[in-house]
Parts: sequence; C-alpha cells; structure tokens
Amino acid sequence: VQRHVMIPSIKSVDTHVVSFDDDHLGFYLAAADEFVEWWKRQRGDKSDGKRKACTLFGVLLQLAKMDTALNVPATVGAIAGYRPPKSLTSAQRFQLDRLEALASSGEKVFYTAHHPALLALLHKELAKRGVRSLVVDGNQDIAQRYAALKARYRQGDVPILLASTKCVRGGMDVPEATTVFYGDRDWTYRTEYQVLKRTLRPQTKHDVRVEYCHVEGSLHEYQAQMVAWKRDCFRSGLDFAAPEMHHETFEHVDAFVAGLLEQIAGLRGMRPSDLRTTLKLAQLEA
Repeated sequence: VQRHVMIPSIKSVDTHVVSFDDDHLGFYLAAADEFVEWWKRQRGDKSDGKRKACTLFGVLLQLAKMDTALNVPATVGAIAGYRPPKSLTSAQRFQLDRLEALASSGEKVFYTAHHPALLALLHKELAKRGVRSLVVDGNQDIAQRYAALKARYRQGDVPILLASTKCVRGGMDVPEATTVFYGDRDWTYRTEYQVLKRTLRPQTKHDVRVEYCHVEGSLHEYQAQMVAWKRDCFRSGLDFAAPEMHHETFEHVDAFVAGLLEQIAGLRGMRPSDLRTTLKLAQLEA
C-alpha cells in the first residue's frame, strides 16, 4: 500500500511563547479576578442549606470572558476600571510576523481560531503588509465560502487561509495546507484533532507542520493542559488502557486562575503587589 498511497503525517510541532504587554496583562487579570470572585460566590453560597452546583457549562461560560480578554481584548469593554489595549497584543503581533514569514517561504498556511473578530483583524493587518489572505467563517454563505476557498486558496495563489474553528470542525477539508497554525486553544482534544485532520487527507501529498502561539502564564497554558490530558485519555482507551500522564498532577482551573498574579509576577521576578502597581501605572499611561 505504501508504494501507491502517501500517508501524510505531522512533520513537526512547535509552540511559540510570548509575554504579555503591561496594558494587556492588567486588563486580562481584571477578567481573571472577576472569575475568581464568581467562583467564590458560587461555591460559598449556602443560603438554602445546599451548595450551588457548578456545571462545566457554567464554568466555561464564565471563562469565556477571560478567553476573549486574552485573544481579542478590543471586543470587550472596560473591566473593573481597566481598559482593553488600544494597539495589537503581543500575540497578535507575533502571529502576524509568523504568518508573513511562512507565506514568504512558500508555505500554504491554514490558520484557525475561535473568534471571527480575530480573523478579521489579522486579515486587515496582513493586507497592510501586502500579504494576501482569505477569511472563512460562519458569517458567510456556505456556497460562496466554498467557491472562494476553491478559487483563491486551493487552486489560487492566496497563501494564508484564516478559518474559524467552528467552520473547520464541520468538515472543511484543506489538503493543500502545509502548516496548521492554531491562533488560540480549545478545551477539548477532539476539536483540535479534527482541525488537524482536515489537512491530513488521502489527497494530501506532503507532511504537515503544526504551530501554536501561547501567551506565557495565560489561559492558553491551562487549555493546553486540558487538551493534553484529554488526548491521553482518548489514546489510552485505544491503546490497552496505558496512559502516559499518570505520573503528572492535574491543576484545577480555580487554582490556576487564583494563582495567575503570583505566577506571572514570579516570571517577571516581581512581588505580586509591585506587579499590580506597575499595571495600574500602565493603564494611566495608555
């Protein structure tokens, strides 16, 4: 079979890590503080003699604001006196530089993210650099979406496809892509794996590079942990119940979010109180 059928595989996996800008960090931590306060109220309310139930859906709904404050802060209003950054975030700047570099080297890039606003922003900024891209999201008519995909990316010379995770997950195959770039993270291994499988099709004639971009100390790192553990559970079920992460400790989301300030302050070699002061000054200067 191998003589007649090329079975594509993952060529490499790289995770790029960038640091928060001060104005973005202050805004993001304000969103994290809101989550922590909600969590305390939720778990501490016993007015009826019973503790409130915290479903996964409820937790994810509250975390959605943190996720948006991290990935597309410009779409969120002020939080506890902290305004969203006026300029591009460190992650957005890095992703633009990386996408431009990949396109210049002849790669066919398949970029995916959850937020259509992020796709639109990158498309606009890439155009300013003279880099062509195509946006595919749920706001478009399906027939027009696939016609543009075929004419401009699959058979055309547009090097970068900016696609929403929701569209891709629905079964949009992209065998032409040589690089898959995750602009943000999901909570499940299944979703991220489905995105990757859109490129590893029978008609794919090459191996595929995978790249991630994480903001250090952010929700990206917690989501990466979630995906890794779910991947391990999934694969152990198919591989004689032999998990690979049984020796590692899983960090729960409440502990992760509550410790964000201390963690990021430690990364910067600062005390948490000094970091808070620095972030407040950054807001005044912004």
